[in-house]
This record gives sequence, structure tokens and C-alpha cells, in this order.
Amino acid sequence: MIRRLAAAVAALALLLTLTVPVLAGGWAEIVADAQTTTEPPVEGQPLEVGFVVLQHGQTPAGWETATVHFTNVSTGQTMDVTATNDRPDGHFVATATLPVAGAWTWKVTLKDLASEQAPVALTVNPATGQAAAAETVGLPIIAVLALVVLIGAVAAFAIAWRARRPRPDVTVSPAPRGADPA
Repeated sequence: MIRRLAAAVAALALLLTLTVPVLAGGWAEIVADAQTTTEPPVEGQPLEVGFVVLQHGQTPAGWETATVHFTNVSTGQTMDVTATNDRPDGHFVATATLPVAGAWTWKVTLKDLASEQAPVALTVNPATGQAAAAETVGLPIIAVLALVVLIGAVAAFAIAWRARRPRPDVTVSPAPRGADPA
């Protein structure tokens, strides 16, 4: 009885330990600007991205330290840039020069507040001025893996279903000796 009570108290203490930071204001929402630039970004040229940091999704958090992480989707190359607060409404700006054309994403992390921002997609054009081809290398791989998992699940279900069905008792008697098989 005492062990169960001690386990319940320990579980409650662990739960409170995990939830207190959230209740204390330890999270923020990142809201990306509607359009980063008026011109499409070009490799080797400065690119400015903007976003707002809102503590609890409401209060501007201009005091926060924000870092923007750029990732090349096809190569995995990354680049980190510290953003600067440029307005009292919690708006930040980061300027980066992406070295190669292609599909990139950017995402913000904060020093003191937790946030769960989905990466923002960005297509960087080559310096020649032609539009970069959309790189969807990740999507076909994911689709193929999903198809393989689906086929495996269907096969496993079929095998399990067949194993559950009772088989009729069938006995095969040998033909009598000397009898004409026709």
C-alpha cells in the first residue's frame, strides 16, 4: 500500500515537473511574415526573412534571442543566422546569403522560450536568372516507403486471416489395387 502511494506521489511530482515550465510562460509562437521578399531569392545574394515572436501566442517577445536555421532540402547543408529585433511588436529579421540554388527551408529556435514552428519552404533561384527546378527528392522516397509499409501490412493481415480460418478435414484414400484409374 505504501509503495503504491509513493509511486503515485512520484508520478504526480514528475508530471508537475514537466508541466510547470509551460504554465510559467515557457513557450512562444513564431509567425513568419506573409512574404519574405518581393523578388525570388537568388543564390549568392542576401536574403532577408522576417517573423514575429509571440509569448503564449499573444505578447510580443522582443527580448528573446532568435536564431534562424536554413537547411538545403536535397543536400542537408545548414546555415544558422542570429536574428535581430527591429520593432517593438516582437518582429525579428535575419539576413543570410544562401550559397546554392534549390529547395531550402528555414526555421526559428529561441534561447529562452520553447516553440514548435513548422519549417518554411523557400526556393532559391540560380544566379543565371532561370527559375530553379522544384526539388522533391524527399516526397517520392516517403511515398515509396509508405507504399511498402502498406503492402506489408496487407500481406501480414492476409496471412493472419488465413491462419485463423479452420481447415476442413479432408482425407485422401489411395485407389484400390488393380482398379482402373479411368
